[in-house]
This record gives sequence, C-alpha cells and structure tokens, in this order.
Amino acid sequence: MACTNADGYGMFDGPWRSRLTHRIAWEMHNGSIPDGVLVLHKCDTPSCVRVDHLFLGTDADNARDRDRKRRRILKLTPEKADEIRKLLASTTLTQTEIAHRFGVSPALVSNINGGTMWSPAKWRQENPSNGRKKRRSPSFVKSAK
Repeated sequence: MACTNADGYGMFDGPWRSRLTHRIAWEMHNGSIPDGVLVLHKCDTPSCVRVDHLFLGTDADNARDRDRKRRRILKLTPEKADEIRKLLASTTLTQTEIAHRFGVSPALVSNINGGTMWSPAKWRQENPSNGRKKRRSPSFVKSAK
C-alpha cells in the first residue's frame, strides 16, 4: 500500500517493511544505497520520486543543503505564516513560488496550507497553550482504573 508519512514523504508498505518511495526509486534506477547514506531531493519536494531530482548524501550534506536553501522552519514567524496563508487564499501564486518568496520549502507551505504547521495567529490567541492542541486519547482506548 502506498501513502505519505507525517513529513510528506512517500511510503510504500510491502511484505518486508515500510520504505520511503524516493529511496526505492533511486535503487530501481541506480542500484543499492550504501549504509549511512541518504537520498536527498534537489527539488525539496518530499513526495517526489523523479530520479533526476534525487542525489546521495550524508547527514552533513543534508544539513548544508538545508542551510544553503534556507529550509528552516525557524525562519518563519507566526505573522509570516499568516501572510503565507493569505497569499494562498488570495493569489494565483503556486506553493513553490510562495516558498521561494519566503525562503522556505514548498513542503512547509503545503503544511501551513493544510493546517498541520503554524496554526493561525487568531487560534493561538484564543488557545494560549503556545499553539499546541491538547492530545486526546482515541475513543477506543479505555482508561485504566
């Protein structure tokens, strides 16, 4: 079964284990990936499996690539996240174009658009728990007494 994980990376669940789809694509085209080596995205789109968008690197290479492309969530403020949300709602700019304008990844803009990151400032004001929602136990979990 194919799906995406919480970070937007494609996943494929097979009989052996869950695997990242971009790693599978790399291996199908280029062969095995050495231990301790990552498959990185030139395009910064976690779900992308185009082999010409992928390259091998170490954790240090990934950090340098992140810093060079200014893909740090910490670069945003809640107000800038709200600006991104307004642009998404009121313009024909793509998420990639907005990401470049703010110096963040398209995946982060997608997460802001979907509400999984940087909840709106108005919600944060009404819920003063630093913008974090309280977790609830699923209804099927019974409390132990």
